[in-house]
Amino acid sequence: MKKLILFDHDGTICKSNENAYDSMTYAAEQAAKNVRINIKKIEVDWSKVFNETRGTTEKNLVHYLVYLFHIPLDKFSEFERLYYLSREAWYKNMKKYKEFVYDLYYPDAEMLIDKLKKDQDHILRLVTGNPSNVLNLRIANYLRSTFEDSNGKLRGYFGESAYSRVELLNLAVSSIQKEVIDFKPEYDDKDYIKNVYYIADSRSDLFAALYAKVRMIWVASRSLQEVKDIESEDAMGYILKMHKSRILITNNLEDEDVLKFLES
Repeated sequence: MKKLILFDHDGTICKSNENAYDSMTYAAEQAAKNVRINIKKIEVDWSKVFNETRGTTEKNLVHYLVYLFHIPLDKFSEFERLYYLSREAWYKNMKKYKEFVYDLYYPDAEMLIDKLKKDQDHILRLVTGNPSNVLNLRIANYLRSTFEDSNGKLRGYFGESAYSRVELLNLAVSSIQKEVIDFKPEYDDKDYIKNVYYIADSRSDLFAALYAKVRMIWVASRSLQEVKDIESEDAMGYILKMHKSRILITNNLEDEDVLKFLES
């Protein structure tokens, strides 16, 4: 049976890089300026902006900024286009002037990806809130052989394509059926898909997986104690009891329970 295994990027495969926020504020300012909106006259609480859009997608962030900056409706599309281009330009400039800070990748995620890609029945793709043009500049070279197609394009579902992770997961399932002829979703008695797995790090990701009805490996923390604390929460205990065959919480993607879960 073919299995679709979807990886989040920031926080799951790599440690989230704080420089990403600098690129977002830069992109927002540049895009607004180019549609003739002076955001310096607008008080922007960037911490609030990022907190309220964390765990969603870049498209959702852009939508949030459009309303915050009072972008006219007829300039919405242009603002969005310029925003993505400006984020890309920020990273290119960082590389050009030798100021680029490379992401720190987690060894356990590297090991798991290396194991999974050896099996032809495993279809590996990215699902991330990042726009594809930005992730293309950030992703580690060693991952390109796994996640690039024959044309050098990253294979995955990215932040410019949907407003939520649920939408991205649904897009992944529907798209892969067209791309891989012999992939077919297999359903359990509650209509959850048994052969689609989402590996990600946030609570938002967990609930996205439940809404999309796919199985979930939740890297809730790299600390075992923190994972145990989360498992002991009353609400989480109830969710795990209801979905014990669909959710695995871990602090280590090299743990043998992860491979057993993926094989089940």
